[in-house]
Amino acid sequence: MVPLSRDPNTYNGQPLACIFVASQRDQAVTKTEYGSESFSRPVCSEDSRRVPHQSQRKDLHRPPQISEGGTLQMPRTPEEGRALFDRWARTYDLDLAGQDGPKAGPLVGYAETLRIAAEQVPVAPGMSVLDVGIGTGAFAARFRGRGVRVSGVDPSPAMLDACRGKHPGFTLRVGDFNAIPFDSGEFDMVISSFAFHEVPPGGRLAACRELARVLKPGGALCLVDILFASPAALAAAREAIGERWDDEEDYPLVGDLDQLLHEAGIGGSRWRQTAPCHWMVLARKPA
Repeated sequence: MVPLSRDPNTYNGQPLACIFVASQRDQAVTKTEYGSESFSRPVCSEDSRRVPHQSQRKDLHRPPQISEGGTLQMPRTPEEGRALFDRWARTYDLDLAGQDGPKAGPLVGYAETLRIAAEQVPVAPGMSVLDVGIGTGAFAARFRGRGVRVSGVDPSPAMLDACRGKHPGFTLRVGDFNAIPFDSGEFDMVISSFAFHEVPPGGRLAACRELARVLKPGGALCLVDILFASPAALAAAREAIGERWDDEEDYPLVGDLDQLLHEAGIGGSRWRQTAPCHWMVLARKPA
C-alpha cells in the first residue's frame, strides 16, 4: 500500500494539481466563457492525435488487469455494478461524506465538485430536470430550492429506495444510461454525477444518444464524473493513488467523451476540471 498524505490536497507530499493535470504536450485547450465561469474545450495536440478515438480502439472491453498484489482484476459488468450499489445503498451517503480526506482515491474533492457543478447548471423555476444515475440524490438535492421538477433514474432499486426516503418529491424510476424510461424530448435539463463511467465503453455512444433523446430541443446537459484529460494523466493518477485505485472501473478520457457527445447530437461542450480526477461538461442539444 502506498500511504496517502493527511493533506487532502496532496498525495505523498506532491500537489494533486501537479500529479493529475495533463501537460500541454498531451492535451491543449481553448478558453471560452460559459456563464460567469471560464471553461475549456478539448483540442487535440499533435501527440494526442496519435491516441485513437474510443470508437477506433481495440481495447473497448478492457482485458483483465493484474493488481500490484497479483490479483486478477476484470472490468465490472452492469449486473455486478447494480449488485454493488444495491449492497452499498444503506451506507452510501455516509461513506461518501468522508471522500475529501486521505482515503478518497479518485473521489477526492467529491463534495466540492458537486457544489461547483450545481452552481453552474443553468436552471430556472419551472424547468424539468432529469438526473441519470441519481443514486441517493446527492446531486439532484442541490436543486430543490430552485423551483425545478426533479426526476431520476438508477439501475439500483435499493439506491432509489434510499433516494425516495430522502426526497419524496422526486419522480424516480429504475433505468440506466442505455434505457431511460421517459419520453423523448421530455426534459429541459439532464444532469449526472459520478455515474457515466459505469457504462461499458462499447455502450457509451448509445448512452450519449439516449441522453440526447430525452432532452428537449435546446435542452442542456451537465455531466460530472471521474475523467482524465489524457492517457498520461490517467496513468499518473493510477500510480499516485496506488491500491485506492479501482481496477474494475474504466474511466473515460475527456476527448473521447467530448467526441461521443458531438456524435450523439449534443454540441457546444464546455469543460472544466473541478478536482484532480474530476471534470464537468456543460453542453446543449440544438434547438
